[in-house]
Amino acid sequence: SGSAPASTGVASGSGVSGNLVTDGNGNSTVYLGTAGTPAATVSDLLTAVDLASGVKTASITAGAATIATSFNQTASSVGGGAVTLKSSTGADLSVTGKADLLK
Repeated sequence: SGSAPASTGVASGSGVSGNLVTDGNGNSTVYLGTAGTPAATVSDLLTAVDLASGVKTASITAGAATIATSFNQTASSVGGGAVTLKSSTGADLSVTGKADLLK
């Protein structure tokens, strides 16, 4: 929980984009937000999954992360009452963490 840090407050080599902090190597933290700050969204969580699976990439400059979908990949999505997670390799994905975020 909590708010994402400012770009000046992230560890060296990491970057922030909205409620997401990433190192650009698939390791990301989604901040849920606090009263008075924007709340994390399902899109933030799906972006973290896509970064971990290689579907999206992050370019980090001065603590800010610019996130883009990798060439010829399809991003994870929500639609028709289902969450669809994508992998750049087609391998199985393992999602772990506190269930609070997935409620």
